[in-house]
Amino acid sequence: MQKTGEWGNFLDPSASPFPYNDTDAYERFPETKETVEACGWKRVDQETTVFSGEAYTPLAIENYAVAEKQKELLTGVLVCEVTKKPFKIIKQELDFYLKFSLPIPTKYPQQRYLERIQNRRLPRVLYKRTCAKT
Repeated sequence: MQKTGEWGNFLDPSASPFPYNDTDAYERFPETKETVEACGWKRVDQETTVFSGEAYTPLAIENYAVAEKQKELLTGVLVCEVTKKPFKIIKQELDFYLKFSLPIPTKYPQQRYLERIQNRRLPRVLYKRTCAKT
């Protein structure tokens, strides 16, 4: 590796077993599909599932003090208002919402995560610099 100049450098992203859009780099530095493919990196397109059945509409959190309403929510399928993907609420999650009087989410978990990432202040920027301690 020292003869070829690879010693001390990061591994080439094309050697990664993970696609670019499944890594932390994609969340911090999102790239378009064309850019990723032009660099020779892997990318996997996520299949979008659109729910066509009967969707459950969540009620206000106060309504879930009754066990019947909780069972209704836990067996029902919620549909994301943004992506239209189906998701469910589990018992532990419902207990958390009830304990802290939080509203039942209406967005897919991954969509909520992406919105939290976008709301972070100070976007990270990489600068090309030479080390001052050489």
